Amino acid sequence: MTAQGRRLLYIAPAFLSYRLHKVVRGVQVFDMLFIRDLLAMGIDITLPAEISWRPQLRQRLTLPDGRRPRFRWTPPLIKPQWNGMFANLLVHGRFDTVYLGNCVRGVVPMVDMLRTRRMVGRLVIQANRVPRPPVERALRRWTDARIVAVSELVKSGFSPDLRPRVEVKYGLVDAHDYSPAIAGPAQTGEPLTNFFLLGKLDTPVKDAPAAIRAFAALPEPVRARCRLHLVGYPDPRDAGELPPGAIAYTWMDSADIAAFVRTMDVLLVTSTTETFGQSAVQAMLTGLPTIASDLPTMREKLDPPEGVAAGDAESRRAGLIYRTHDELVAHMAALATDPARRAAMGRVARARALERYVWDSAGFAREYFGVG
Repeated sequence: MTAQGRRLLYIAPAFLSYRLHKVVRGVQVFDMLFIRDLLAMGIDITLPAEISWRPQLRQRLTLPDGRRPRFRWTPPLIKPQWNGMFANLLVHGRFDTVYLGNCVRGVVPMVDMLRTRRMVGRLVIQANRVPRPPVERALRRWTDARIVAVSELVKSGFSPDLRPRVEVKYGLVDAHDYSPAIAGPAQTGEPLTNFFLLGKLDTPVKDAPAAIRAFAALPEPVRARCRLHLVGYPDPRDAGELPPGAIAYTWMDSADIAAFVRTMDVLLVTSTTETFGQSAVQAMLTGLPTIASDLPTMREKLDPPEGVAAGDAESRRAGLIYRTHDELVAHMAALATDPARRAAMGRVARARALERYVWDSAGFAREYFGVG
């Protein structure tokens, strides 16, 4: 079976929400890149979206040869639930596959209506978060749906009766854009060590203040040779008063992130929760170590694999995990003054990311959409 003529209805809950004044990040970037790959494979995509997304999606989802999805614009009804139900009036015919880009309860009525109208061939659901009870009730009705979670952590949050149906598969569509920096001319004097946070830092779960406090607590001779880059905020002033050497940025466009990461040395992930940790994978692919809070998704990425002998553990680390403020400060000081250790962890990090976290759009379409 070939890609030509395959009909795909791509339901991205974020695109069914009012967009104006919001940054494009995370899951939305993934959706845009994945859709472009599917279009390039010759898949016929119908994409419902709230009308405030129109300029952005037309720009980002039109291929050089003019191919783009069949957009179905909904009025500004604010929430995915109302836009999704309205979108049912705009789509027609039977789709070989309906792909739901996140399992949020707002789009459950839309999918139920599609199934009632017998418009669904296969149903594939990507779970970027642990589903709430209304979504789990829907998944019990949708017994033929294939469910793919972004991490083992998300899978573990499904109810026991649903968990056997959940597969884990996720990564960066644009992984090829991330690669280690090419060494330049030798610097005179002692080079700076650049720490950075990357994400929507005005949300409490990113806990950027923890990184700022740790940076301020570094011994003065160490901190004087370091910089802390905070990317990004709607307004850099939202970062508050910063210690010398800390720099706040506005949000960075996804097209500019790879080049920026190549100028850095160590990623900090001070989050209180992470379902996947995209910034960590971006750093790993770039050959950088990460210092992260003690979260399952971070231990999975940074710690030595299970069963590694204690004597070999250091050589199998892609970064360091901290549990307390003092531990974070100590890890930062240690990596700031040990470039050889940073480089060794970075090599492990890149190899691990290439093995685990590179998204294969064509492979996914073959396995889950029946294309190929």
